[in-house]
Amino acid sequence: MNQEKQKIQGITLIALVVTIIILLILAGVSIATLTGNNGMLAKATKAKSETKYNQDMEIIRMALSVDNMEWIVEGYNGEEDIFLSELQKTDEKAEVDYQLCYPDYVIVYYNEDYYKVDYETREISRYEGEMKNVAKIGNTEYETLQAAFDAVPQNNEETEIFLLKNISTCQKANVKEEQNIILQLENYEVLVDIENEGKLKITNGELTTNRRFAEGSLINRGEVNIESMNRFKYYICNYNTLNINTIEEGFGELTNYGIVNITKFNGMDYYNIYNNFENEGEIHIIDSNIHGFKVDNKRNIKIENTYLDFRPVNGYIISNEGKCEILGNTNITSKNESFGVGNAIIINKEGAEFVMSGGCITGDRLMYNNGIVRMSGNTQAIGTGFYGIENQFLGEIYISGEEVYIKSYLTGIKNDGKIEMISGKIEATSSGDSKVYAIYNNNNKDAVVLGESAITLPKNYNVD
Repeated sequence: MNQEKQKIQGITLIALVVTIIILLILAGVSIATLTGNNGMLAKATKAKSETKYNQDMEIIRMALSVDNMEWIVEGYNGEEDIFLSELQKTDEKAEVDYQLCYPDYVIVYYNEDYYKVDYETREISRYEGEMKNVAKIGNTEYETLQAAFDAVPQNNEETEIFLLKNISTCQKANVKEEQNIILQLENYEVLVDIENEGKLKITNGELTTNRRFAEGSLINRGEVNIESMNRFKYYICNYNTLNINTIEEGFGELTNYGIVNITKFNGMDYYNIYNNFENEGEIHIIDSNIHGFKVDNKRNIKIENTYLDFRPVNGYIISNEGKCEILGNTNITSKNESFGVGNAIIINKEGAEFVMSGGCITGDRLMYNNGIVRMSGNTQAIGTGFYGIENQFLGEIYISGEEVYIKSYLTGIKNDGKIEMISGKIEATSSGDSKVYAIYNNNNKDAVVLGESAITLPKNYNVD
């Protein structure tokens, strides 16, 4: 009886061991079937990936059908990027990388993967190449400029970021409060929108802002310093402090509500893109040479030792509703042969003050004045049209300084307001017309007061 029981137990134990071995073999076979390069899981993952890639590429292809990107062959030029806008409808993190180091295709970042679009064929494929990092801090490199910015601590500690290649991106880069960044462009070209709430210095390269936002494309609520740039195309909205120093070629638009200091700025006039300023803050320009300059001043602007000109017909260089000071060896000239009625190089509006101490204004119509004008020092106003200065009903002109010289063809100053001239010289140069006046006065005779040192040629100025 006991022998039979032991025999049954022995058989049961052997059966258990065999069963376990069989199960282990089956498990191994199953795992091998599921895993490995040709396993079911790998095949499922690959199929899922292929489905994702095909879906992604179809969405990219549809975005291309809306905007075929013909304009990007020369690189992104700052116009509205319809292609990117279409992609961001389904992935707000989508990015299009128009890098100059990719000469034959554009890189698209969509749905956490990279794709390339051939410029010529518009063929879309997965990008298998190595992504080139754009910037570094110390020995750490970053794929995007924003990633480098995000790595900077918010403790006001100065941090240098060095560019590694040309950048052309449609994404705005943000500098946060208490970040202190020096962006060394390393002579690379950068096209980017920037919003700054900390402290940002950009130097040594070429910077273009896209103007893809209504407010501006370099929006500053902190402190921005732009220094030693080869080229600077800008659309700036400044609310705080902006310093621009030593720019070889610059052009764009500035809207200012804060403080702007511009030194050694060589402003260029390219393809009807000018240097247009709208000022409701403080602007100080010194030692600069700015072509295509135009400013609407509602508060305070001071210009020293600077050359300014403007080209368009019926335009003006300075429209002043606040206080405008022209100092030192500043030369303001128009390249127009004539201005339309109501336009001049300087338009000084009611309640405004225009102060000129040194420098020269030259052109067809020098000034329309309905505010206060003060001229002193070595100041010249050389008009080439009929009237040099038109002083309107509310206008007041105060001239003091033996070196002040106002000249025009038929009339130096046409007056409907008030003139007080302690010293200086006003001259009308035409010799072939009897109606030539240094001052033609449409107001009462007391509206013009001349000191003993005042010189008017011809001496018989008209008083009605």
